Amino acid sequence: MTLRLQWWHIAVPVLILVLGGLSFWYLNRNTDEAEIRLTLKQLCSVGSKAESESAAAGAIKLQRSNELFTDPCRLDFRHSMFQGDFSVSEIAANIARFRMLFQTVQIEIRDLHITVTPPDGAQVYFTGLLDGVARNGEQVGEVRDLFCKLKKVDGKWRISEMNIREVLEK
Repeated sequence: MTLRLQWWHIAVPVLILVLGGLSFWYLNRNTDEAEIRLTLKQLCSVGSKAESESAAAGAIKLQRSNELFTDPCRLDFRHSMFQGDFSVSEIAANIARFRMLFQTVQIEIRDLHITVTPPDGAQVYFTGLLDGVARNGEQVGEVRDLFCKLKKVDGKWRISEMNIREVLEK
């Protein structure tokens, strides 16, 4: 008894493999929106501080801030520490000073609305949440509507501007 293969015995499994591979690629590709979300997630990580965090771990986080901002970058959080045009090293120094104000601090981003403007621009509206314990033991909780512009530099999305968003009263 001989087994005779038809052309479709080979074509169907190959077609299934090709479609599966294309589906996997499509679902796992790095879209601009996904890369922007990652950049903002890294910013939250750099600004956050756990109680058990060592000085060395904090220094490593601050080094990562160099990859998150354009040079210069415009910031306006209505506080002198974060208002004006800053170099990447000035931003890292300000983040370090900010982190020193807290025993612990957690920064999160919610409600992201991303608009990519090809080839290398993006605008993001989101809500920023800050929850922490100051050095004096005081609980701190802040919620702000924020606006952010990003620019793609050397294939990476970097923050070029960030400020508190003006929201009109209803």
